[in-house]
Amino acid sequence: MLLRYLLPATLIICMPGRTAAQDGLLDNSFNGTGKVIYDGGVYEDGEDIAVRPDGKLWVLAARVDTIETILLMRYNADGSLDNSFSGDGVEEFSEGTGNTFGACLLLQPDGKLLIGGSYDDFYTHALVLRVDENGVLDPTFGTGGVLMSTGNTQETRVGRMGRQSDGTIVYVGNATYQVIPVVGSFSGTGQFDPFHEFFLCNDDDHFTSLCVTPDDRVFVTGYHWVDTLGFNYEALLLALRPDLTGDTTFSIGYICGQLDSYTPGIQYYNTGLPNYQTYDAGYDVVATPDGHLIMAGGNGHSRIELLMVDTHSAPDSIGFSNGLVVTPIAEVGSRIALHPDGKIIVAGWTY
Repeated sequence: MLLRYLLPATLIICMPGRTAAQDGLLDNSFNGTGKVIYDGGVYEDGEDIAVRPDGKLWVLAARVDTIETILLMRYNADGSLDNSFSGDGVEEFSEGTGNTFGACLLLQPDGKLLIGGSYDDFYTHALVLRVDENGVLDPTFGTGGVLMSTGNTQETRVGRMGRQSDGTIVYVGNATYQVIPVVGSFSGTGQFDPFHEFFLCNDDDHFTSLCVTPDDRVFVTGYHWVDTLGFNYEALLLALRPDLTGDTTFSIGYICGQLDSYTPGIQYYNTGLPNYQTYDAGYDVVATPDGHLIMAGGNGHSRIELLMVDTHSAPDSIGFSNGLVVTPIAEVGSRIALHPDGKIIVAGWTY
């Protein structure tokens, strides 16, 4: 697996090198320097990336001028823009005079690409676009390739997506200025399922990512505010059955402090590491081939945390010591991937 990075302000894509002498160096076969910078003259912010089977890269970015719009770019494997896409390798999407936000990509087995985000025109609407292999909006999805929420799914953002074996797409996000966590789903033809969306504990929980296991269970990570000021967090894992009901084999649930609501399938994790505040957060989660979960996050803006958990929520001391790996330096892990050789790759930021 080759890992590319997206950094804010101008869009930067880097490819770590794979040399006989030392892995981890920038790969100069990618644009001559191992990185490429896209600058369209305004603010562009990279959001997500997807690698096609032919080696080309889909890159999702935000373009901010008078309003925010979605940029979808396609790069060749050598780091050059693919001019066979939209004439110059770049296509802009906007759903109206409001702000159109893109947050995540999901490449489907048939080569079609889902773009998740939101549209804000005073109200915030969940937004999903689907384009075909050529980047053209797919008319068989939603309305002309666009799925936008109305009614009870209003004020929702799509933050990360996963695909179940029957083609159902599950997503997590946050609503009402990112303080109410959301789990939802929509069909492969672009119809929201109103019964598969629920909120947990109002502003106590925040969902950041999810993964779908081979048996179609859904695991959600994020963090939980443990005080009224929001200064102290605990990392969380929420286990859901394929129908998105709480999985009581993972956890019998808890009593939510604000609403006194019973939520099966959720567990909190606190390292207890000393810092200026207690701040354990989960930012991404993957399922390993042997059925474990690895959550990447951070503690107190000072340490990367990796938590390995089995499917019944117990920290796995066989894989990690006490289930936890913590770096001693000022870094936070925001994305995680598994290398085919079993190594764990974490991307994030440092202070």
